[in-house]
Amino acid sequence: MQCPNDTSTYDEGSTNLTACTIKCPAGQENDGTETCRSCPDDEFKSEASFGDCQPCTGDLTSSHSNRTACTIRFCDVGREDKSDTCSDCLEGFYKSQRGNMECTNCPGNKTTSSRAATSMSECTVELCKLGQYRDFTNICQDCSPDFFQNEPGQTTCIQCPVGYMSLQARSTEASSCKSKCVLSVQNIQHLLERIDKVYTIVTI
Repeated sequence: MQCPNDTSTYDEGSTNLTACTIKCPAGQENDGTETCRSCPDDEFKSEASFGDCQPCTGDLTSSHSNRTACTIRFCDVGREDKSDTCSDCLEGFYKSQRGNMECTNCPGNKTTSSRAATSMSECTVELCKLGQYRDFTNICQDCSPDFFQNEPGQTTCIQCPVGYMSLQARSTEASSCKSKCVLSVQNIQHLLERIDKVYTIVTI
């Protein structure tokens, strides 16, 4: 016995009329009642078949007028729309849904260990304070002398310009970098003051 018009079976050897199912055109799928319906949002079907529509992937989605392919920019999880292109969420941000919305900032004093986070559960790394950096083990370390960091949550410290240096660790501003000439004069002054104190004590 032949199936009704516009229907067929998935496989050969079917023995019952109930095995006849509708074959939907590209961009449509069976709604479960032997009626074709348009693919849902963010899904597509490229050719006529008995199968279901498939989810779009990557940074593309299907349009309302064309469910046969994913052709419209639609940023994937962990990515956001920046200047008409999809870019990874920065460290300290995440995005758990597809779409062109912005990434969400991690709550509290937390950040992520890398870019393109897709869930708030990835916000597990302590946000390092000013004058610190996060090492490769995700532990906050103080900037060494001759370096500073004036922004939180960074993975490196900034070195003082050539000819400048800082004497203290965990410096938080570029102004902590002093001219080596100035520091040399100050060191000499301090040394002379110490010598003068020692001489005064000895003479007494």
